[in-house]
Order: sequence, then C-alpha cells, then structure tokens
Amino acid sequence: MRPGVFAFPRHYVNETVDWIRAYRPSVVKAFASVTSPDWWQAVAAASPESVRVLVHGEISDNPDLSSPEADAEATARLLDSDRRYPRLVISKNEVLHSTHPTDYWQRWADYMCRWVTRAHAVGFDCVVGELNTGHPAVYAIDGVDQWTRLASVDAAMGERDYWGLHEYWGTAGPEEWWPWTCGRHLACPTRHNILIDEVGFDRYVEAPEPDFQRRGWRAHMTAEQYVGQIVAYHQALTDPRVKGTALFLLDYDNNEWAAFDLWEARDLLLSRRDECDAVASWARMPDRLGLPLDHYVRITQTFAQHPGISKGLDFSAYTGTSVLAAADGTVDKVIDLGSASYGRYITVNHGWGMTLYAHLSEMLVGKGQRVRRGERIGLSGSTGYSTGPHLHFEVRPLTANRSPYRVDPAPLLGLGGGVVPPVEESMTEAQRQNALKQLERVAFMDKVAMAKGLIWKGFEYGEDGQTVTLAQKPGTMEFYRVSVPKGQWEEAKAVVERVV
Repeated sequence: MRPGVFAFPRHYVNETVDWIRAYRPSVVKAFASVTSPDWWQAVAAASPESVRVLVHGEISDNPDLSSPEADAEATARLLDSDRRYPRLVISKNEVLHSTHPTDYWQRWADYMCRWVTRAHAVGFDCVVGELNTGHPAVYAIDGVDQWTRLASVDAAMGERDYWGLHEYWGTAGPEEWWPWTCGRHLACPTRHNILIDEVGFDRYVEAPEPDFQRRGWRAHMTAEQYVGQIVAYHQALTDPRVKGTALFLLDYDNNEWAAFDLWEARDLLLSRRDECDAVASWARMPDRLGLPLDHYVRITQTFAQHPGISKGLDFSAYTGTSVLAAADGTVDKVIDLGSASYGRYITVNHGWGMTLYAHLSEMLVGKGQRVRRGERIGLSGSTGYSTGPHLHFEVRPLTANRSPYRVDPAPLLGLGGGVVPPVEESMTEAQRQNALKQLERVAFMDKVAMAKGLIWKGFEYGEDGQTVTLAQKPGTMEFYRVSVPKGQWEEAKAVVERVV
C-alpha cells in the first residue's frame, strides 16, 4: 500500500503539487480552509488516481452534535460554490474514548446516520468516523466490542463512502504497536472500504506529552528511521478494504505541528515508495503453526465441540507439560484468574493475530517479552474452570471479522480428525490411517473420562465385547472403569463405574 498524505500546503503550495505529481499518493487529504479550488484542481491533474478527501473544518472540528442535516447542507453549499472541490468529505472529528458512556456513543451514531443520509441527498460522499487511535475496541483485543454501537452508521453508509480511522505508533515502531494503536482496522467488521486518514508516529500513544514539539518524529529519530517505520507499516496493510492512508503530515499550518512535518523526508519517502507494496512477513498469517506442547498429545475437545465463545482445542496433558509458543510474537497478557474461567493464561500477539494458552500451572514469561516459535512459555495444568489437567489453545486472527473472532486451530497445526497424529515420515498410508484410528479411540475415551470429571490414565483393553479404560478422580485415590461396546464410539453408550 503506497502512503498518502494529509497536506497543509502553507509554506510550499506549488512545491507540494509537484511532489504529489512525482509521488502519486494513495490519498490526498486537506482542509478547505488552507487550500483553494485551484490547488485541488492541480492535485487532480497531478495524480488523478489518488483518493481526494476534503475536510470542512468549520463543521468537522465543531463538537456540536445537534444539527446533522444543517451541517451536511452547509458543506454542500461550500462544494456547490466551486465544483473543483472534492465531493468526498470527512465527517465530524469526534474522539470516542472507551470511557464515554453508551448514551454518548448513541448520540454520535444518531448524528452520523442523519448526516450521511442528508449528505447523499445533497450530493456528496462521506468518510465517516474519524475514530481516534485504538478505537473502536473489538472483542478479540479488549474483551468488549464497541463496534456494535456503530452498526447503525455502517448500515446507513453507501457504496462510495469510507470509514475513516486514525492509527499511530510509538518509538519502537508499528510492529511493536500492532494491533493496539495501529493495525486495529483488521478487526473492524465493516463491509465498507476504509481510509486510514491519519497515520504516523506520535509519542503520545506511549507517554502522554502536552508539548506537541516533543510528540513528533523529528524529536525522536532521523528521517531515515522514520521513513523505515512508514514503509514497515504500509507493508503490513494486507486488508483489501484499506484503499489508502494519509500520513500526518505534509507541511503544517500551526507551528505546534512542525515536529510532525514530513517535508524534509519527502525525497527519501519518494525513493522508497515502491517498497511499500511488499507484504511484511510478520503481518501475514502463516500457513502452519507449531504445536503448543512439546510432545504429541491427544485432543479431547475439538473446536466444533466447544460451547459459547471459548472456541479452541483442548489437549490432554499432565500437569507440568511444557507449553510452547506456536509462532514468533510478543507476550501480551500474563493473567491469573484463580479458579475462574481460563485460570492462569497467556496470550501472544503475532501481528496477524493472537494465540491463547489457558489453564496453566505456571507462567514462565512476562508481558512485553519477545518469544520465538517453539519457545517454552509455561507449564500445563488445571487452573480456572477445569475438570482435569489439559491445555486450552485458541487462535484469534485479526482477519476473522466476526464474533467470536476465533478459528479452528487444527488445520493450522496440520491436524485432522480431532487427534494429533504421531505420524512418521517413513509411515505408509495404511500405517498412518491405522495410527489415526487408534488415536481416535483413545481421544474418545479421554473425552468421556473428562466429561465425568475424571483423568484418563492412558491405556485401554478389551473385555467381553467391551473397550475399557481406567480413570481417576483428581486429587484422590478413587478409580473408575469407563467402557463402551466394542467399535461403538458413542458417548451415550459409555458406562462409568467405581472400581472398589
């Protein structure tokens, strides 16, 4: 994705057009108050393929939510005064923090629905939202889905409208801030196209700083370093709904924003623009993940068998079995919920999404720690809501744009039939199928035992037309006989009897 620009052509009016002609940005965004119809006409001629977005600042920066139809009509009068203005216009620039009450979100959504509807009636299209960095929150990341509050706005939008999102990162660069303050667009479940219409470095995301000169990239890095970050961010834009970005900013209006100005980096940005079309390896979901345990194990509950939103795989594993990171990433959460829910669990951010490892007996990594695929991050256990020692494992790709934002991990682990096959390269197909059948049997018996609150003891035998296994009640010396008619692997036919 080639970067676009949020331009403030105050100091370099004609030079900005010349640079746009050479660079051909994905988006050109600018305020009506700092541009002219002549400038917009020149931009259209210089880069006709760029998405051109107008900010009617007198409307967009006014916090008044009382008159959406009148605001749309005022914008239409501006556009009709000179047809050279773009007829794609930014909505009201409102900050929607997670602390805002639900009724505020409702007022904002109602305003937007009415504004969009009237905008279409009076002849212009909309970039809706201007949602601030890190918003809207989504379940896969935050445990709450704020996007549902904006569903009515999404429904009111037309095919030529866009959602406008802001994404910024801190000093460490976009990879380390993905998907918290940048990359979050992946989890927004909109069908509409998206413009990331403000994007770049802002130290505010990591350390609130009232001095704007200390917030911009010029106070913290060289032009070469910053352009490298810009390239890395745009290589991570794999969502086809994203049609462009607007780097904050090119030239500036008020001196307080001078530390953000990209003008001195423009030639370097031009020289590296084609690199932005590549796809970063860390942002692409892998075809195969590593097994989350250090030896072959049984799956006792598949993705399809999991109730509610706790979708994943359950691996039977004795307490203390090493739990391994399934892919390279950064540890996001290291949480102990005690006897509730997941108990002790870890989530790892991989850039393309998250993996979760639950019911651990020990957690061996800390939040923010970088981990490699196959690295030991914890030990399996039975903490939280658990009937016996096991590992609960989930995969939450950010491209799963629907609740509950999880996918079946089995294909990503190279598994099939609900079991982990201990298959060797030298096996024939017949040997492989026989091994799979044997493991399906023991996985079934293990599942039956766990459903009764028991721990399968790891062996089975035949007895008078029955297939029998032994199980133990956790924390006791009580043993149970679990049996099913031979060849009839139906849970309803299982019999569990205490061994006296």
